[in-house]
Amino acid sequence: MIDIGKVADLVLLMIDASFGFEMETFEFLNILQAHGFPKIIGVLTHLDLIKKIAVQRSTKKALKKRFWTEIYQGAKLFYLSGVLNGRYPDTEIQNLTRFISVMKFRPLVFRNSHPYLLADRIQDLTPVEQVRLQPNCNRKVTFYGYLRGTNLKESTTVHVPGAGDLAIKSITLLADPCPLPTAESEKRRRLAEKHKLIHAPMSDVGGIMYDKDAVYITVPGNFTRRDDNALEGEGERMVLDLQDATTTLAESVSRSQIRLLGSSSQPLAITPGDEDVDSDPSDTESEERSLHSDGDHSRGDPDEEEQDEDELFTFKNKENSTASETFDQSKEPLGVENTSSWEDELFLDTFRGLFITGSNEDVEGASEGGDFEDMEASGDGPDSNEADDTVNDADAIREKTLAAKKEALKRKFDQQYDDPEEAKMSFYDEKKEEFAQQLRMNRQEFEDVDQQTRALVEGYRPGSYVRVELVDVPCELVDNFDPSYPIILGGLLPAEERFGILQVRIKRHRWFAKTLKTNDPLIFSLGWRRFQSIPIYSLDDHSIRMRMLKYTPEHMHCYATFYGPVSLPNTGFCAFNSVSDSIPGFRISATGVVLDIDKSTKIVKKLKLTGVPYKIFKNTAFIKDMFNSALEVAKFEGANIKTVSGIRGQIKKAQAKPEGAFRATFEDKILMSDIVFLRAWYSIQPRQFYNPVTSLLLREKKWEGMRLTGQVRKEYDLSAPQNINSTYKVLSFLSSCSSFELNSPP
Repeated sequence: MIDIGKVADLVLLMIDASFGFEMETFEFLNILQAHGFPKIIGVLTHLDLIKKIAVQRSTKKALKKRFWTEIYQGAKLFYLSGVLNGRYPDTEIQNLTRFISVMKFRPLVFRNSHPYLLADRIQDLTPVEQVRLQPNCNRKVTFYGYLRGTNLKESTTVHVPGAGDLAIKSITLLADPCPLPTAESEKRRRLAEKHKLIHAPMSDVGGIMYDKDAVYITVPGNFTRRDDNALEGEGERMVLDLQDATTTLAESVSRSQIRLLGSSSQPLAITPGDEDVDSDPSDTESEERSLHSDGDHSRGDPDEEEQDEDELFTFKNKENSTASETFDQSKEPLGVENTSSWEDELFLDTFRGLFITGSNEDVEGASEGGDFEDMEASGDGPDSNEADDTVNDADAIREKTLAAKKEALKRKFDQQYDDPEEAKMSFYDEKKEEFAQQLRMNRQEFEDVDQQTRALVEGYRPGSYVRVELVDVPCELVDNFDPSYPIILGGLLPAEERFGILQVRIKRHRWFAKTLKTNDPLIFSLGWRRFQSIPIYSLDDHSIRMRMLKYTPEHMHCYATFYGPVSLPNTGFCAFNSVSDSIPGFRISATGVVLDIDKSTKIVKKLKLTGVPYKIFKNTAFIKDMFNSALEVAKFEGANIKTVSGIRGQIKKAQAKPEGAFRATFEDKILMSDIVFLRAWYSIQPRQFYNPVTSLLLREKKWEGMRLTGQVRKEYDLSAPQNINSTYKVLSFLSSCSSFELNSPP
């Protein structure tokens, strides 16, 4: 309930009208308020159990008033009249779904700054042999789901509530199993059976699961073709089509043919002796390597053929191949008389610079040779008119863009000059325009970048269906997996991966019965994490010091300081004494918000040192039993002291004897019976205690943290130790007085 409240965009709050609001309903509402309040729709059920119309009307009115008090005035509340034939009326369900479909969700600060994923399927990729040899080894697990929040990078550390911080090994973008509706589908009023998409990966519904390198198909029953013409799902149809195959994939590949060119009349053939071509040197000497074109013409002299024998194809059985093979006739045949010009070095130098192996000098030489004429420069070529039109169009577009910019600047200047206040945008519009501008810049920057490179730079975008592979996952998460408990992968910011001292503003919940005490453990739900820590409560004492409180104040906020993972300021949280389901009453102990993560905050505790006078001279007195040495007295020279009767004084100087005595002056003469006390402060630090809630690693999902000493004594039936000097004693003073009166002389 705590984890799902952090990712829910819309909450349908089911309320039993015949019973009323339950305690769990109010608990969940307070959890939502602490972690960012999403949209909430109330749904009243079991109205048919209220027979009288007047009572039903008054119940609706009372529940609606209470619902508005907890949410806000005007919160939407639907009424489901009753169940007919095992179903709610279609009209009421249709009205509810239509309202949900047009609802706009509010942006929440925490979710818009953190990437997260609600896993709809998990798979253990650890080798089976490794699990058999080491059953308790860490696993490699993949999680599937839709990415939400912000972009997720592979370098991001994720936190799984109930399991701990984990590292990402890889992220793979998968095809969307439920793609967005198209323009054609939006025109339909109702969906046909073949157009309905069901995505329920771990509930045996749908039949097909697409993975990175595999497709999993679930077919109910056996894989035999039925005689009846029953409707078959997509996955079942794919499996049954495999039964129609008469050959295997290996046989199909062995029968396939490879053609050298697309217009070749015969495929390439491999003779049985081809495997021994490289092993026998005598065979290679007898091979003839040539490139045929329409006839049996050779290219170059035989010496060049021997040098390039590894770069040409080898044809065996030359007599048969020339007789039966017909090569590509689509190009002009190359004759011997046409190859003489290719031996001229001057002719080759004219275009040698056009290749990457050439130099710029070759290009300049080619342009000076006179063999090629620049048709565009002279303007006499056939494409000169088209080039001029292209240049004119580019100039026109440039002038049009410049004119639009000038018009926009002129309009902005006129608006600011005429009414400067009207030109200012509101904070919301300003931020909205800033986000839109950043989005346009990102889209323009990554316009020509492929999807994989873009994901490496900016991460995987929200709305994508991804496959996240995590390493070093505790084996208990896989062994004790329960699909009824949600698994959330919450991305952590770089600052949230370290630990430190947090200062928060906290308030005990008005419905929590007990008072919170300093150094009593509390379970915090802060950010993605749930952990147990030991807080110290304090108050700001007139901006001079942070004074420790033993208990939380009634009906007001105070400060709390504890050790835990660092979170950004203004992050909301809620606290619990226990997360057990067996505890009656309201379980949320306190709510609050993070203020600061500064470790320099000092919390001080009040300390009273007492002493008694042993010499008094008018306004001067000598005090003892307050300090133990002259060094301690020297540290407190000039400190203010006070008697119980209210006479103020000041510490002057230490005395040699007795040890720890000092001289002090007062504003009036004190008595020997006065007790002198010094009010001092000493700093305290919170304990570095952090105990994460690992409920997903347990079989029963019942996590129990550190308990109080009283709870341990109660469980083991132990009595509290008693100090013998703190017990009450019966004095025999009256009996001794009575005996004295009896024995006294008359």
